[in-house]
Amino acid sequence: MTPVSCCSACSMPTRPRLRRPRSKRPSSKPTDLPGLSVAEAAASLGISPQAVYLRVSRGQLRAENVTLPDGRSYKRVFPDEG
Repeated sequence: MTPVSCCSACSMPTRPRLRRPRSKRPSSKPTDLPGLSVAEAAASLGISPQAVYLRVSRGQLRAENVTLPDGRSYKRVFPDEG
């Protein structure tokens, strides 16, 4: 870990850098998930993302929450199976 201070004139003790380099971080957008994202479903249906959520709550569209091993969770929509 690399020590970091707020500026060169600072007398505060340094603290270790905790962030991982960008190359070591997980991808922010997984591409191998089933179904469509809410935004993709909205675009393909010609409606707003809010309308997608409304249709899911009414049972007109099927959606599932997919949780990845690292804890991230995504709502995936299956418009063909409404």
